[in-house]
Amino acid sequence: MVAVGYSSDRSMERRWHVAVCGLVAGNDIVSALQGVDIGSALLVPDVMLKEGEGVFLDDVALGEVGERLGCRVVGFEATPRGCYEVLTRITAS
Repeated sequence: MVAVGYSSDRSMERRWHVAVCGLVAGNDIVSALQGVDIGSALLVPDVMLKEGEGVFLDDVALGEVGERLGCRVVGFEATPRGCYEVLTRITAS
């Protein structure tokens, strides 16, 4: 999983936060992000899901993660084009 965040504090210092780890289950994501302000959407690359099934290793679906975290969860093709398309789509809505 790659989690990327951007924040700005009162001093106007801007910081990027990136965390990378191995195989991640849907319940892991919920546990890690419970109570965190996710913003407009949580983006999940398709390589984190079981191929052809659209669920995480623990059979948790994207929709369930969204329901449990109270946010929109969007899957995308893990390519530069897929990332661009999903960012374009979510910023337009």
